[in-house]
Amino acid sequence: MRKSYETQNYLFEIHISDIEILGGSRHALYPAIRSLQWIYPRKDEICKLITADLCRGKSSKMGAKGLSGWQVLVFSALRMIHEKSFEDLEVYANEMPLVRQLLEIPSFDKKRFNSKTLQGNLSRISPETIEEINKLFQGWIVDSGYEDGKNIRADSFACKRPIHYPTDQSILWDASRTLINLCLKIFGKEYGWRQGDYLFAKNKRLCRDVSQSKRGGGKGKAHRVKSAYRKQIKEAKKILSKALSGITRYESENHKLNQNMVNNIIWASVNLGECIEQTERRAIKGEVIESKDKILSVFEKGTEWINRGKFPMPYEFGHRVFLAEGKSGIILDYSTGPKKSDLSELVPMLKRLKEKYGHLEMISLDKGYWRKNVRKELNEYVDRPVIAKKGKMNEEERTIQNDPAFKKDRRWRSGVESLISSCVRANGMGRCRDKGLNAYRRWVGLGVFSRNLITFGRILLEEERKKEAA
Repeated sequence: MRKSYETQNYLFEIHISDIEILGGSRHALYPAIRSLQWIYPRKDEICKLITADLCRGKSSKMGAKGLSGWQVLVFSALRMIHEKSFEDLEVYANEMPLVRQLLEIPSFDKKRFNSKTLQGNLSRISPETIEEINKLFQGWIVDSGYEDGKNIRADSFACKRPIHYPTDQSILWDASRTLINLCLKIFGKEYGWRQGDYLFAKNKRLCRDVSQSKRGGGKGKAHRVKSAYRKQIKEAKKILSKALSGITRYESENHKLNQNMVNNIIWASVNLGECIEQTERRAIKGEVIESKDKILSVFEKGTEWINRGKFPMPYEFGHRVFLAEGKSGIILDYSTGPKKSDLSELVPMLKRLKEKYGHLEMISLDKGYWRKNVRKELNEYVDRPVIAKKGKMNEEERTIQNDPAFKKDRRWRSGVESLISSCVRANGMGRCRDKGLNAYRRWVGLGVFSRNLITFGRILLEEERKKEAA
C-alpha cells in the first residue's frame, strides 16, 4: 500500500525536524534541507497531491509499497539542486546518511533505490501538481511574515528544450530515420523493407552530402547545394511511399496491424511529409517561412524559435519563462509555455498576484514591457509601476524618471537578473533534460520550487544564526 508519508517514527531514530545542518557551509543542499524541515509539519496537502498523481489509474491499496509522497517531493527537490541526474539521486539516496534521514528511512533499513525506479515515480507527477505545490509553499511563506507579496520585480528568460540545432537536412534526416526504424521494427525484412539497413545508411550519407556542399564557397555553390537537397528529398519521398505501400501489402494478406502501430506509422509519415514540404519550399524554391510556422524538431513539436538578440547566442529554441520575485528573493509567480511574449503575459501575471496577495504597491520592469499607456493599464493592479520609456522621452517622462524614488526602484529591478542567473546555472532552467511539453512544464516548476527552497532555507539559517549570536 502506497503511503503519503511515514506516520510512525521508529525507536532511536532521528526525527526530520531534529536533523542537524552544517550552518557554515555554502552548499545549496543544506538550506534546501532546512526548508524541507520547515515544510514537514505542513506536508499533508502536498503529499496528498503527489500521492494522487502516483496512484492515478491504479489502486493505492494494492501492489508494492513504492515511494511515499514525501520521498517523491524530496527527490524532486534534490534533482533540481545543481541539476542532478537520476544516477546522482541514486547515489545520494543510497550513500548519504543525511539524505536517508530526510527520506524517513531508519538506519537499520537496508533499502536501496534504483535510478529507473526514481525516474518512473518522478515522471508521474503532473505539472499542475507542481504549480499547486509552489502556490502552497509561497502562501505559507507570506502567511509566516517572511514576505508580503506587495513589491515585485519581474523579467523573462528562455529555457531551452532538448533539441539539436535545426537545419533543413538534419530535420529531414530525423524524420526519415524515424520512419525507417519504425517500419523495420514492424515489418522486419518483408513487405518492401529487405534493404531497410541500406536505406538508413544511404539517407545518412545524403544528409552529410548536403552539409559538405554548404561548406566553403567557390563557383556554383548554390547549384551544388540545391542538387544535394534534391537527392535527399527524392530519397525521402521514396521512403514515404514505401512505408504507405507496406501497410497496404501487410493488410492485403489478412494480417491485422495493432492500432497503436498504425498510429505510429501515420504519425511518422505525416512528420516526414511536412519536413519534405518545408525543405522544398526553403531550399529549392527559396521561400521565406515565418519562424512560427517552421518545424524545429521532429520529436519536440511546438518548440519556439526565440530571437533574444543577445551575445553569444542570439537565437534559442524553447519557450519563455516569466518570473516575479518579491523583496525576500522568493519567486512569487511563474509561467511558461508556447506563444507567450513579455507584453501578453504581464497582465495575467499581475491578476494572479493580486488574487493571491491583494493590490500591489510596486512593480519594477525593464524597457521590454513598455508600450503606450502601460502605466494606466497597470494602475488597476499596482499603485506604482516602474517602467522606463523606450526611445526619446518627453518632458513628462523625463520628470517621472528623474524622481529619486523611481531611480531607486528601477535599480532594484536589476536584482532579478541575479535570480535568473541562479535558476539557469544552479537549478537546471537553462535547458530542460526531459522530453515533451508536460515534462518541460514540470521541469520549470520544479526549478522554481528548488530555487525557493534554497532562498528560504538561507533566510531561516541566517535568522537562527542571529538568534544564537544574540
